[in-house]
Amino acid sequence: MLQNKKGFLLSVLGFLSIFIVATAGVSYGGNTVTVPVKVNLVGSCDIQNTPEINFGDVNPLDAATDHTNTSALNFTCSSGTTYKIELDKGKYYKDTDKRMKHESKDNYIVYGLSTPCSTGTGTGSQVSCDITGTISKNVSLKDNPVGKYNDDVIVTITATN
Repeated sequence: MLQNKKGFLLSVLGFLSIFIVATAGVSYGGNTVTVPVKVNLVGSCDIQNTPEINFGDVNPLDAATDHTNTSALNFTCSSGTTYKIELDKGKYYKDTDKRMKHESKDNYIVYGLSTPCSTGTGTGSQVSCDITGTISKNVSLKDNPVGKYNDDVIVTITATN
């Protein structure tokens, strides 16, 4: 009889050890879930400087050449972003002419602005783009009073994607 009890006990112990090993990695009452992690990078551009077009001292009797000045616009657009650069009409425009106004009188000088990089695609690196101002030799300056003339033009870089 002792033999049977011993055998029964060994059988129960064997079963329990198999049950414990088989269920060691099982968690009861727990759940798992997958958490999506997302981001949507949008195209953007950042202007790093404020360029200035300064024609300097101009002789109003010098009608033989255009007066020009160039200044660099430095900006960065995120990689793959399509951008568009726009120069507005300025504060003193009339019809289609950009004009600089005399500092104290109601006199104006017509000028133009241009840039060769009006559109492009950003790389994530800084871009330097020239803006050139021109007072054409066809603009008569001799009747304008001497003094300082100025205008403000807004440069806008639009990220289109």
